[in-house]
Amino acid sequence: MTSAAAARSDGRDAAGAVGPAPARVPGPAAAGPAGPAEPTWARFDPLPLGPIMEAATTAFTQQGYHGASVRDIAHLAGVTVPTLYYHHGNKQGLLLDLLNASMHDLVERSAQAVEEAGEDPLARFVDVVDGTVRFMCHRQRIARLDPEARYLDDERRAAYTALRKRFESRMLALLKDGATAGVFEIEHPVDLNRALLGSLQSIAIWYRPDGELRPPEIACRHVAFALDATRTDRKHRAAGLRRVEARRTDEAVAEA
Repeated sequence: MTSAAAARSDGRDAAGAVGPAPARVPGPAAAGPAGPAEPTWARFDPLPLGPIMEAATTAFTQQGYHGASVRDIAHLAGVTVPTLYYHHGNKQGLLLDLLNASMHDLVERSAQAVEEAGEDPLARFVDVVDGTVRFMCHRQRIARLDPEARYLDDERRAAYTALRKRFESRMLALLKDGATAGVFEIEHPVDLNRALLGSLQSIAIWYRPDGELRPPEIACRHVAFALDATRTDRKHRAAGLRRVEARRTDEAVAEA
């Protein structure tokens, strides 16, 4: 059974707060005289979660799913417990809405990265890895909730797993496309995909916004790790790293 919030067709609650409908990646920015537009998948506006889902994100990340009570979440959100139940069904429904909001954002960003990269399998892979690293940093609070999916009942967990599978399958397809094109040398793409996904997911656990490295720099390092894992040759590895490093440099200049 889906939650009450997920069932709303317009994605808004009675107070007008945006519910857990799929997050939309911003449209392309206009290219300026300094160079091409910033990739749409590299821009991270706040997710329009609304007060209840924001409160639940805080409670779940600080106390864990089982440690956070519905009463705690309602208090943080400034609403009554019946209001929370009305919009999200129950605590599991609220968790599912958060997981879906997070994964919809990641799935759509990865699709945008593939589209904007064009037909080059190396560029597609590099940009999806780059974008995923940034997602884990910029969406850290909500991305860290992924392991909490184990507390969903069978029906809800299956629904979320199907959504997450879309992203996992896209990554696997990129690996296979690179191998077919002779860019990567991969013997066990499924196993490699699992290893890469695990490494990327872990960023949401250890990343610190006040740490030594910023998201673009972390992305450069993880693109290098990923290319090494694909056993690509030196020429393609250098091309992939130039691509992500150029993007990081352009962003640093724009911020200066």
